[in-house]
Amino acid sequence: MGPGITALFREASRLRLDVHLGSGKGTPRVITYDDSPAAYQVPAGWDLADATDRLPAAHAAARPQVVRALRAIPRHECQACLSGTP
Repeated sequence: MGPGITALFREASRLRLDVHLGSGKGTPRVITYDDSPAAYQVPAGWDLADATDRLPAAHAAARPQVVRALRAIPRHECQACLSGTP
């Protein structure tokens, strides 16, 4: 695998998204399903570095409730969770 695909899969996994390559037309977007994990759909031939850059915005547009919940957490609590200290 090349560095572009590796970066795309790494960023998508941080957001708990599957990646679907080479399907659909248009721009990369997040597709949500009722009975399975959401997926980041990247059209065939799309620049993978650009698709990786668009991932956070696509996720925020598809799941605004998640973004609101994350923004509601006080910043000092987020830093403590990331550092592993109480």
